[in-house]
Amino acid sequence: MAALPLMQTPSNEPPPYDTEAFDRLMDAYGRVRFWFDPVVIGTENVPEHGRAILTANHGQLAIDGGFLAEAIFRASGRRGRALSDRMFFRTPFVGDVFSAYGIVEGSRANALRLLEAEELLFAMPGGAREALVEEEDRYKLFWPEAAGFARMAIQSGAPIIPAASIGADDLYRQPISAEANQRSPLGWLVRSLFGETRYVPPLYAGLGPLPLPQQLWFLIGEPIHVDLDPSLADDDDAVAEVTSIARRALEALLARGLALRDEREQSLTSDPRTWLNRALKAVRAPVDVPGYRDPV
Repeated sequence: MAALPLMQTPSNEPPPYDTEAFDRLMDAYGRVRFWFDPVVIGTENVPEHGRAILTANHGQLAIDGGFLAEAIFRASGRRGRALSDRMFFRTPFVGDVFSAYGIVEGSRANALRLLEAEELLFAMPGGAREALVEEEDRYKLFWPEAAGFARMAIQSGAPIIPAASIGADDLYRQPISAEANQRSPLGWLVRSLFGETRYVPPLYAGLGPLPLPQQLWFLIGEPIHVDLDPSLADDDDAVAEVTSIARRALEALLARGLALRDEREQSLTSDPRTWLNRALKAVRAPVDVPGYRDPV
């Protein structure tokens, strides 16, 4: 089906950004790869040209997103344009920095303009709920029933590419939960600044402020082609069905990625990361992902 024309806006041009700044950022991620030793499977599923929506789980504090973008950039030369929470664009300085690197506020109008320009979008529908996840909810998807990325896929005809991130939810321990932190001075400050409790983070503990040296795994699945009439982008039932299809595909990738990590830990017993992850499993709640059994 042909995509519907975009709604009239002051400008239908995609939000500009500094490609040289983006490239420097990717170089910076490349220089710290050693700490996470990322494994990337499936970059061939990202089209070299044309519109697409890469849809991923939102790792802890979004540390993983840059490494996924860097892997795709190295493999294909494509600069992914990430959609981010409006909160960052209402924060002095942060919004300007994000914009320079090609990150845009996650509005429907912005996303559709980028897709019309044949860009590769990065969407993490779980947002702050997944980025600030409690330990017992690691690797669970907290998506709305009818997610915005699904509306964009229906309206634009862009394929959805599911991508699972493994390891990011294990980069920090949480001695104080987000719920408990809401009663702290930090919680009061966050509520005062942003007016919502969902942005209150847990108290994180790694190697001081540094994340624990967990290996990151990324599994990129085959594109999901959405062959629906673009007018169904405003039909909640159709959007919910596309959301459900993408969700099941991503949950399957998460289960596979977690199992692959377990297999590696069993075979590479001399890797310090393996020792660390085994020690953490002894004090953490098991991972609860459909199709995966955590060997705790």
